[in-house]
Amino acid sequence: VYSIVPFVTMRCFEQIRNDICSANLPVVLVGVGGGLSYGTAGLTHHSLNDIAIMRSLPNMEVFCPGDPAETRAVMAYLAISQNPAYLRIGKGNDPMVYEKTPDFTPGKAILLQDGSDISIFATGNILWNAREAAKILGQTGLSVRLLSMPSVKPIDEEAIHKASRETKAIFSIEEHSIIGGLGGAVAETVAEYKDAKPFFARIGFPDSFCKEVGSQEYLRQAYGLSAQAIAERVQNLIKGIL
Repeated sequence: VYSIVPFVTMRCFEQIRNDICSANLPVVLVGVGGGLSYGTAGLTHHSLNDIAIMRSLPNMEVFCPGDPAETRAVMAYLAISQNPAYLRIGKGNDPMVYEKTPDFTPGKAILLQDGSDISIFATGNILWNAREAAKILGQTGLSVRLLSMPSVKPIDEEAIHKASRETKAIFSIEEHSIIGGLGGAVAETVAEYKDAKPFFARIGFPDSFCKEVGSQEYLRQAYGLSAQAIAERVQNLIKGIL
């Protein structure tokens, strides 16, 4: 099933819950225009709550690839999967993060670069900005571990636990509300981990409606999701920690 994100997730939520998830049917819902991809279409077309909604459903897997290469890898899995799944993609023309299709396993993060000071977990087509932010932070002397999270549910608890033990601060980055998305999944995992309690912060869209209209890039700039803004936010948050 393919449609713009708000229509394929929110408009028919009851049918997804009752007809697909309760019966555990192998139906793939593909939502195009994740995040602020349809920023010029206004509030009705923004996709800032869908990950949270789909994560809440029993049996539903949730995948948010970060570029076309990750999308191909996730699609190869979905072609043979027997589980209900939600695939959240961009609108098109997303920049390529990978030179070739990466290895993908549901419930596993993809390590883009290792580091020992802070860890950044990013999901969806904000991945490019997260990588550029990591480069900016690296130029300041920070050792940054960057992981892509195309699989939001199941989540890679092992990678989050490892980051909790080995780095002093963890950040989630997503073009989605800070409520219930990747940030919520990482926060739940960190909170329940007994062996380490690093500093953790969610970087995403605030708990509000976006009533501005503009291109995706314009709205990212306006709401602090550009690469430079992400880097500056991280720098401000880690003062006194490292």
